[in-house]
Amino acid sequence: MASAIEESNIVLSEKPWRRTSIGCLVNNWFMITTIVSVISGFIVGFCIQQIGLSESGKTWLAMPGTIYIRLLKLTILPMIAANVINVMANLNPKENEKVSGIALGFILIFNLLCSLIGVAYAYIIKSETGESGGQISYIFKDLLLITPLGVMFMVMSSIAEMGDTTNTFISLGFFVLINVVGQLTHFIFMLLSLALLCKNPFIILKYAFSTYFIAFATTSAVVSIPNAFVACDAYGIPKPISRFVLPFAATMKSDASAVFITASCLFIAQQQNIELDAAKVVTVV
Repeated sequence: MASAIEESNIVLSEKPWRRTSIGCLVNNWFMITTIVSVISGFIVGFCIQQIGLSESGKTWLAMPGTIYIRLLKLTILPMIAANVINVMANLNPKENEKVSGIALGFILIFNLLCSLIGVAYAYIIKSETGESGGQISYIFKDLLLITPLGVMFMVMSSIAEMGDTTNTFISLGFFVLINVVGQLTHFIFMLLSLALLCKNPFIILKYAFSTYFIAFATTSAVVSIPNAFVACDAYGIPKPISRFVLPFAATMKSDASAVFITASCLFIAQQQNIELDAAKVVTVV
């Protein structure tokens, strides 16, 4: 009798753990399937590269992911316009002016700051020059375009089109290093908000994690706007503010992207042995 009771207690104690695990898998299915798709895309892409697919075959291979990402952008842009028009109609002029000024000022300051960070680290960390640099932008673009099915086709097509795989990934490693160091510097500057505003900026991460992941995976902040609205509502940000600021921030706020964009410009210039004078650097910034 006692052994039966102990066995039942063990079963009952295991059920919450199993339920939690299943719930975690269900809640994070998007992330899990995306990671599986990336790995599958790499494996199949390397196999196709060894076979030697024709140019027309590579075009058809990339088509599903390309069509999907274009459909996403096609459906989201009208929604952004409708939200901005609706919010501006409901805000009074004084409040609208105040919100717009604060949002635009914050966006421009951090964009400029991160552009300078990207330029600085691109000069400090110089990659090896070579002919493989021209393919790196395609790797990033195709690798990160996502939903599970789309990303698999994108990664496969990118890998299949690569010529010298070794040199390409060596150059890519330097490029990733530049961006990681730049993003860490940007992260330190963002931590200043904790001291200046006396608020913890990391609290919003648990609401906005899926939004960040979608924006990262699709390389488009516009695609993540619907999830950003949901995250802001869950965090408690007033809807008039979030509906007005988010579309502008998604299209204009590129502080983290500024590190990548400026570093990539200088990186490609180094790969192509192009000398950059001060005027060209200012233009990039």
